Amino acid sequence: LSKPFGTEKLLEAVAHGFERHRLQKQSGAMDREKQEALDNFAAVVCHQLRSPAAAAAQYVDVVSAGQTGPLTDRQKSMLQKAYRRLEDLTSLIGDWVKLAQVEAGTLELGPEPVELAQVIEDAWGAVGDDEARARVTFKLQTSEEVRPVRGQQGLLGELFRNLFTNSVRFTSGPGEVTVRLSAAGRSTVVRISDTGIGIPYEELPHLFEPFYQGARAGVRRRGGCGLGLAVAERIVSAHGGTITASSDPGEGATFTLTLPVATDVSAAPAPPALVEPQGRAIVEVATKVLSKAEFLSFVEKLIRRQAVIGVRTKETAEDRFVFGPLNSASQLRLDYDVTLLPPKKYLIPPREVLVDFTLGSSPTARPHIDEPEPAVLIGVHPYDMIAINQLDRLMLETNGDPNYLARREALTIIGIDPVRASERAFWAAMGCDVVESGFDLWLTDIGGAYVAQVGSVKGASLLDSCAEASDATEKQLRARSEVREKLKGMGAADKVCFRPAQLPGLLRNSFEHEIWAEQAAKCLSCGACNLVCPTCYCFDVKDEVDLSGKTAQRYRVWDGCVLEDFAKVAGDENFRHQRLQRYRHRFYRKGMYLYDKYGHIACVGCGRCAAACLPDIADPITVYNTLKQEKEHDSVQARVESQSLHT
Repeated sequence: LSKPFGTEKLLEAVAHGFERHRLQKQSGAMDREKQEALDNFAAVVCHQLRSPAAAAAQYVDVVSAGQTGPLTDRQKSMLQKAYRRLEDLTSLIGDWVKLAQVEAGTLELGPEPVELAQVIEDAWGAVGDDEARARVTFKLQTSEEVRPVRGQQGLLGELFRNLFTNSVRFTSGPGEVTVRLSAAGRSTVVRISDTGIGIPYEELPHLFEPFYQGARAGVRRRGGCGLGLAVAERIVSAHGGTITASSDPGEGATFTLTLPVATDVSAAPAPPALVEPQGRAIVEVATKVLSKAEFLSFVEKLIRRQAVIGVRTKETAEDRFVFGPLNSASQLRLDYDVTLLPPKKYLIPPREVLVDFTLGSSPTARPHIDEPEPAVLIGVHPYDMIAINQLDRLMLETNGDPNYLARREALTIIGIDPVRASERAFWAAMGCDVVESGFDLWLTDIGGAYVAQVGSVKGASLLDSCAEASDATEKQLRARSEVREKLKGMGAADKVCFRPAQLPGLLRNSFEHEIWAEQAAKCLSCGACNLVCPTCYCFDVKDEVDLSGKTAQRYRVWDGCVLEDFAKVAGDENFRHQRLQRYRHRFYRKGMYLYDKYGHIACVGCGRCAAACLPDIADPITVYNTLKQEKEHDSVQARVESQSLHT
């Protein structure tokens, strides 16, 4: 540094650093201004578009009623058409406002169950005019297995009106629009096919871009400004679904949508049958009743037949609970609040061998595929069952994990509704107080007996072979409903200000929020929050050579995104080396990233992370409540400022 040349270089580097910091701050400020403008979109639309449109409709109504003078029949007809168009415009503006609120996290989409068939028929009736509908024939095909979807009925109506308008616009008569509804697991698939002019191959990648019209825009008489499909895509995305288009030019087009089904089965009838995953058999839904004495006898018989895992007290603490092997039915504790570790440990072990190696002159490698013995897992709560259902999708879709599949099929799950909740639990607020799939048997304690819902062939077989169960009466089913209604008030549900459907929108607007830095400064990067989470599935892969040097194993172990080395890659580059980055990533992964990919929130409200965190910064309630409350404050402030400007 004593040399002039070195000093000049150092000062130059410092100057560049200050300039780079200034530009980063300026860029961040511009991004925040852009986001604030987007957040105020709903208020701007209300004031600048909806109010004038409503006023115009009132003027037209006054004139068409003859209050300004007599009118001819032709003038009345034209004014009535104008009035209908203005009503359509105000309705469209209202839907746009709702959509903006969804994206901003201020409007919840679910759990309103929506019957798609009725929405589709109503949407077709609102498309075009009588001449257009006479020119194009409409057909709707559906099956009994189709369940209501989760969503907002007005937005879904706008979605199908846009798609039908597009089909009619590019179908010359006589033509046909066919809609097919089918069930696909926890989703409903909608296929809309028309016999129109089709879509050129080169236009398909750009079809959902705003204002894009392509070569078909040359047919000017058919109107349109290129926004309909863009709006449709945004509505589908906001509902956690997908939309794609396929076409052969000259042979029509097909739009395929997938929308998640509603999980609130109390608002819609349950399907008549359950289909087990991986192509297993179908069993009719049945609801049985076992006395508590008969249930204990049932568990004893199971223990004599095969391995049974259940909830029991931890050996060193009577008020802590764990899943572990049962030697007797008396060890089973179904009155527990929460277990220390989730039951996922029996599907994704903390340490799992993947490959066995033989070393030496002729090395070999052999995949280590588990062949687990059948076992029964008793005492799973709804939130943990929902977490397992999420893991099933993550581990078995696309490139399925053979070890996970083997364990999942070897495991018989008997779940139970909770009778109490831990003080940090908020599963009721997350909609995880009741589950309707994934299990083999599900129990509800109604006092002196358990109501047992059969969920699979395995569950039915267990009851038939090991228990004397009777059919549930109407009174017993009502008692179960009363028990489940009480679940909504358990735990810390009353402290939660946000709704699950609001989390993606809240997080999209909060990346630079000060809470991340404030909380991350206390983080120990210990990974406890990851290790106890029932929906975390990240792992690290390691190789270990035996001391003899003749054999080796490749295995995977649980890993966590808050651990310091989690994001370290080749060359020791760490793309999340700051605690702030790792702490924030965990919440985004739970509330937004997996929602964007799979359509579900990856937090089930079990409260384990909050209980395990020593500095008490892992609680999602604290973080998400802060974001929600400040969002509401900003929305109120924006409305006040807008009203002041208007005044």
